[in-house]
Amino acid sequence: MHGTSHFEQLRHDLRTYLNHITGYSDIIRTDAREYGKVEFIPGLEQIAKKAEKVRKLISFFFDDDTDLLAIATPEDIRKAFYVPLVQIISDARRLLVLFRSQEPIFIRDMEQLLAVANQMLDLVEAEIIDLQLEDLRNRQRPPALKNPPKEKKPLSIEDIPSFREFEGEVGEDLAGEKARIIGKILIVDDSPASQNLLTRHLSALGHTTIPMNSGEEALEYLQNNTVDIIILDVLMPGMTGYQVLRELKRDEALRDIPVIMISSLDSSESVAQCIKLGAEDYLPKDFEPSILWARIDASLERKRLQEQQEIYLQAIIESQQALAGELSDAAHYISSLLPKPITTPEVETGLTFIPSAQLGGDYAGHYWLDSHTLSLFVLDVSGHGIKSALLSVSLSNALNNRAVPGADFYNPGDLLTKLNQSFQSEAEVNAFFTIWYGVLDVETGHLKYASGGAPPALLIRPPAPVITASPDHPPQNLPEPEIFTLNTQDVLMGADDEHEYQTGSFQMQSQDYLYVFSDGIFEIARPNGRMLGLQEFTRLLPLLRNRAQANLDEVVNQVRALSMSDHFDDDISLLALQVLR
Repeated sequence: MHGTSHFEQLRHDLRTYLNHITGYSDIIRTDAREYGKVEFIPGLEQIAKKAEKVRKLISFFFDDDTDLLAIATPEDIRKAFYVPLVQIISDARRLLVLFRSQEPIFIRDMEQLLAVANQMLDLVEAEIIDLQLEDLRNRQRPPALKNPPKEKKPLSIEDIPSFREFEGEVGEDLAGEKARIIGKILIVDDSPASQNLLTRHLSALGHTTIPMNSGEEALEYLQNNTVDIIILDVLMPGMTGYQVLRELKRDEALRDIPVIMISSLDSSESVAQCIKLGAEDYLPKDFEPSILWARIDASLERKRLQEQQEIYLQAIIESQQALAGELSDAAHYISSLLPKPITTPEVETGLTFIPSAQLGGDYAGHYWLDSHTLSLFVLDVSGHGIKSALLSVSLSNALNNRAVPGADFYNPGDLLTKLNQSFQSEAEVNAFFTIWYGVLDVETGHLKYASGGAPPALLIRPPAPVITASPDHPPQNLPEPEIFTLNTQDVLMGADDEHEYQTGSFQMQSQDYLYVFSDGIFEIARPNGRMLGLQEFTRLLPLLRNRAQANLDEVVNQVRALSMSDHFDDDISLLALQVLR
């Protein structure tokens, strides 16, 4: 048949490919057991079982003493290898579709297995052609020139593989898939004979087929009808298959329909052009039915998974829209709980609350402890969503209603210590929060404060008025406003139930501004990628000379301008207080 070196090389190549198939199959099976994905093991075992059949065929046909053409025709040999290899390829494709949707960690190994199986099938096909040519030459060679018959290894009928056994298993495998995925398939081919052949194959599997004679007719049909798969001939009068494929992929409503190209052209350029234009697959016109069935089954499976993903995505979108509505309602509710700004002869306040898209746990508030003592606070619960918002409301209610057991609300450090202990049950489930709390005697200007993990409050003291001796000689080097940072640098609330929070104090003066805020106002990303930061935010405040609420509005506008965005990634809470006298 072949020269000795060619014969040995072929046997070597076949065994190498087969070892790769069994090796990857064993690796994936081992990983599947390790990860507890036992549902994939039966399919992998089927691949291993069919690989073992291929191994037996190699041993039988490629024994050193075997004369292939003396015991079987090239067609017999082709069928013997072809059937189990196609089964392996079909099983691998099905598993690969499942891995892509469920277990991505197995994808790479299965893609390698599938590639090797296809390469092995190509090698078998190429060698069968060589066998057929050699058989033809032997039949035409004069008797005197024929090689003398070599002594053959005696064979018994039991030694020869049963090709019918393999064929029966193909029928059983495909019959098992027949009722699982049924599709509506559009056949576009100008040859009635090709249409009939495809229709017979596909109808036998239960698919519905719609034959079309031209690309123009198919595109017109698809404007008002849907199909699951398109089988498209490359060479047709009028619009070619390439042109039809290009139009399909340009149409947003049609681009996701899988297209399998069929052609008598057997060139890599034609295949590459079809794949580049978006074809799902490419088959020669003399295809094996089992290959077409497997390709259609894989395409239908992918389409089904894509449709499921779209349904799932739509469900997620609807759920997110519903959640966004709930979060918006919650944000409006929290805003409604904020106290009204205070204006008295002694002080004036302003409050701003801007919820993020996800809604966090910010809250800003103030209330009178008595006729001349005002408490004020800003708190920020970690995380986002309804849970954080609810805890924020609960904490603000405890402060506004003085419902912290044993706490001295006139002593900020003691209040935070007792508040921290009271909410340890929430802290155990990672419900931490930060808070800045102050108590101001509006008659004396004496401020006491404490903080738990919160940004420092900033006190801006304007410079004293400068008396000008002459309008023609304005003062030079005017003094800058003074900036004081007020915090006790204690740990965030919920981190340590035994922590004792400290109390700080400060003497405020007339025209002093106090700003208390959450970190959302300065942890802002700028267009250059840098964060705004507390230091740069601090430089904005001395420039403000308006009333308390107007100053807060100006701060928000400037931060939006610096970030070049109208939306914030985190909630923003701001409280401003100005001492009037």
